[in-house]
Amino acid sequence: MDLRSTLSEEVNELLDSALLDCYGRFITLLPEEVLTDHIHLPFHLQETYWWYCDKWRDRNPSLPSFNFSQFIKFVCVDCPILQRFVNQNDLKTMITNWRAYKKKIPIRGGIIFNVLCDKVLLVQSYSSKNWSFPRGKIDEAENDRSCAAREIYEETGLDLITHINDDVYLELIEDDLNLKLFLIPGIDETQALKQSSNYEISEFKWFPLKQLENKRYLKFGTFHVKPFVKKILEFSREFQNGKFATHFPAQFDLYQEAINNKLRMTRIANSETFGSASRWSPEEMFRVNSEKFGIISTYKEDETDNFNPFSNWNPVEISSNDKRNKYKDRQLVPFDPNSFF
Repeated sequence: MDLRSTLSEEVNELLDSALLDCYGRFITLLPEEVLTDHIHLPFHLQETYWWYCDKWRDRNPSLPSFNFSQFIKFVCVDCPILQRFVNQNDLKTMITNWRAYKKKIPIRGGIIFNVLCDKVLLVQSYSSKNWSFPRGKIDEAENDRSCAAREIYEETGLDLITHINDDVYLELIEDDLNLKLFLIPGIDETQALKQSSNYEISEFKWFPLKQLENKRYLKFGTFHVKPFVKKILEFSREFQNGKFATHFPAQFDLYQEAINNKLRMTRIANSETFGSASRWSPEEMFRVNSEKFGIISTYKEDETDNFNPFSNWNPVEISSNDKRNKYKDRQLVPFDPNSFF
């Protein structure tokens, strides 16, 4: 059944507007050598598909929903330009050959560490729900660094071109797979993340390295990560020990500053007790006793030479405005401190 016959007149008009916009942006100006090249043409159709999904269907849910293969088949029949260069009987072969070719294209991306170098950023695929590092296919005449930076930006919104060191990367070459991931430390994990296409990445997450180290945690959904875990842990330790300080001087300075701040906060937290360690004055302790327990104490200077540790403290009755009923009628019992000596 023809798709358009199932749509209302209003939706058909909206679909016409969407497709005309897509054709004008991605198809109309393609040279004939690209239109007749059934290996490279699908890359342009893929961009057309993403534009249709992101800019039109997301805002107009009444428009038809396609997967990529369905979209190619539909537009090759609908678009007058594509009708001239793509035979309907060749569509299945074109898609199959394109997918086989795409698998052989080198992949570039980045393994992004936070400032403390104890977490890595992973992205979840919209279609497969698998977790991986930000990465993608390299374009013609594009170098490795530019490709990695572009893919990271498209999938996370992070512009890290100046953070990449060409000499620090992990590489995996296996069968048709050619994968290079640059190691990028020192990234602020509080930065907002946003993908350029709503149908490519569904979620971002900073994964603690301890989780990646746990074999039970590495389920099927992270199989893209597994081959690199050992080297990632090794790099993290070496970076923290200063081995890569010359490769990433600014990032290592941030790491040292973060470590010092963390130690400082730990010392402060450990010293928050009553007494000299916290530098609380007697007045501050009296105030806390009054607010928390309703006990009001006073302090007076001892002008005698004979020091008595109890002589400066005058116990009094519980304040009448105390909110805790169990202390309402309670009184402190006076005693003679000299009886203890």
